[in-house]
Parts: sequence; structure tokens; C-alpha cells
Amino acid sequence: MTELISQTELICPTCRLALAAADRAFACESGHSYDLAREGYINLITGKAPSALQGDNAEMVRARRAFLGRGHYRPLAEAVAEAVTGMSMQVLADFGCGEGYYLDQLMNTPGLKGVRVYGTDISKPAIAAAAKAYPLTQWVVADTNRLIPLADGSVDAAIDVFAPRNAAEFGRVIRPGGRLVVAIPGPAHLADISERFGLIGIQNDKPAKISSQLNEFDLLDTKRVEDEILLDTSSLRDLLEMTPNARHLSEQARAEVERLSETRTHIEFDVLSFGRR
Repeated sequence: MTELISQTELICPTCRLALAAADRAFACESGHSYDLAREGYINLITGKAPSALQGDNAEMVRARRAFLGRGHYRPLAEAVAEAVTGMSMQVLADFGCGEGYYLDQLMNTPGLKGVRVYGTDISKPAIAAAAKAYPLTQWVVADTNRLIPLADGSVDAAIDVFAPRNAAEFGRVIRPGGRLVVAIPGPAHLADISERFGLIGIQNDKPAKISSQLNEFDLLDTKRVEDEILLDTSSLRDLLEMTPNARHLSEQARAEVERLSETRTHIEFDVLSFGRR
């Protein structure tokens, strides 16, 4: 179980005043209070989001944890960590953190002792899984598209891996001179598997579009990460089940996965490093 962070950058999603730890809850001066779940996370989404917007379900979280736990995307995790290594920081955040894999990998790099760390995601199952596995981070259920519940200019460095991006909120919470690292699939990512199983394709011009959207940031560096990975049946099944692609898989495609003993595929990512003006 995580302990409450005594000095917090969290803000109330109702009135946007600062939240402070108070007897296994967080409360603001206006009297709004948010309990800490038994797993150690806090839910800062007010109201009920439509079911289609509630993020990854429990099965997707289970599949992603199993897939990532086998190290298939470790080259990406290392590239994301490298992009913030050496920065002087007090606060680090992961927006759209999922079940916490990339943030945990980043926290294992040298020089981050004493840093306050936040992971936010709209999915309760993902945040609950992250809180159970990685108790030294403050995990928060939050909707990046609406509000990142952190104070203005409070974040020194943030990562966003395959997650929604809210340019206005990123510009608000990341301090001037701070760093934002965005990771996206490259155009050839899983190309052979995508064609075989009818997965959602990747836009070729996505890095340029992201740069144009983040108008309060300067693009500092772009790194392409590529590798070939060998997947057994379980890994291939988890790869397909861990994303929204699972909702579109035909029974024929699922049966083909079970017939394959192993398959080799290409992985490709772009890691974009931005500086806040």
C-alpha cells in the first residue's frame, strides 16, 4: 500500500484548489475530499464518463502486463528513460500511464531518488494494477482530455506513451524549461501482423501533426527505435488483446493466433522530446 505524499502537486478537479493529504484521503480548502482506494490510488474524475471513454478494461490490462513483462518493448522503455536522464527534477509524471510499465522502468534509472512521481490514466483497472505493482508512485484516475489534476507549472518532466495528448493541459502543468517525451508507433510498427490480422494502421505524418499541436513546446530531438521480436502464441495473443484492436478481431483471426507456434515481427517507435518554452 502506498503512503500519502505529504507535499503534493495535486489539485481538486471540482474547484482546482490544492489537495493535501488528510487521513487516507486528499482534501482541498473548499471541503472537497477524495478517498484513497485500498490499492493506493486516488480517483479524481468527477461524474461518470460514457463507457466507451473509460479506457482499458481489465482483460486489456492483464494482457498488456503479461506482454510487456516479457520484455518485448524494453527498447522503447529504455529510449524513453534516456530522453529524460540527466535532467534536474523534483516532479515527474506519466500521462496515460496504463498499468505503469514505462514509468516503473524510468524510475529504475539512476538519479531519480527523492523525485515525486505521478501516473494518471482514465482506466480504473489500469491504475489499480499499477498501484498494486508499483507502490512508490502516486497513481491517479484522471481524464487527460478534460483535466490533468496537477498544479500549474508543477511538472519538471512528463512522458506520454501511446496515450491521448492534450496540448493545453500539457502546457499548463509542465513548467517553462521542462521536458515532455511523447512515444508513438512508427509507420512500419507491426506491419506484417497488422496486415495479417487487420489491425488499425499508423499515420505516416503523425510526428509532424503532434509537433504542430504542441504549440507551447519546441521539438528538441526525435529518435527512431526499431527491433525484431519473436512472439510465441501467448505473446501474440496478449499483443492483440492489449489494445482496442481486440474489439475488432474476427473469430477466424483468433483461431489463426492459436494455430501459430511462433511468429517474428518488426517493432518501430518514434520517441519525440519536447522542451516547454
